[in-house]
Amino acid sequence: MINKEKRITKRDILAQQTREKLYAASIELVAKYGYDTVTIDDIAQYVGCSKGAFYTHFQSKDAVFVEMFQHIDKKYFEAFQNASEHMTASDRLSLLMDTMVNYCENTCGLDVMRIVYINQISKTPHINHLTENTRLFYKIIRDTVEIGIQRKEFNSNLDTEEMVEYIASFARSAIFDWCLYGGSISLADLSKKRLHFLLRALSMN
Repeated sequence: MINKEKRITKRDILAQQTREKLYAASIELVAKYGYDTVTIDDIAQYVGCSKGAFYTHFQSKDAVFVEMFQHIDKKYFEAFQNASEHMTASDRLSLLMDTMVNYCENTCGLDVMRIVYINQISKTPHINHLTENTRLFYKIIRDTVEIGIQRKEFNSNLDTEEMVEYIASFARSAIFDWCLYGGSISLADLSKKRLHFLLRALSMN
């Protein structure tokens, strides 16, 4: 029996466009007015669709923010797609953190990132995207650690997976503290300062 690929219909395209509009509207409205203020009715009305249409695409308001992880992974892919193979491990980590910071601070905003963390903390581990080590974010870190060890930039006596989790934890903590202090400190400045100490720790023999 011949397998035929599913034909993409006009209805499929319109549905995807509606989903993207709902996602963008949710991020925009929450960033502008705050998570508790914005309702699903507000989001649907802003897009020009029904509340039922919202639930066709997302189970809840929180579910919109979980999808953000897919969007930021696309940013990581774009950032590293054309990265030079000669880039040092330190420069790769700087690029990764810069991409993360730019997305979180400038695209999402403080209020949105707070909701992302609240959502992830309140969920069971098997759906915690912050620690999902199959994500592209983790793959980039793992590749970077291996490059750092091969080129003797990083301490080869340290366990690779421990180093990967250490770096991922560093990234999460920078965003968490930025949220904790209500954005009174720059995420970009905070990340750069901590990255300096992180790189020193990774290179110690």
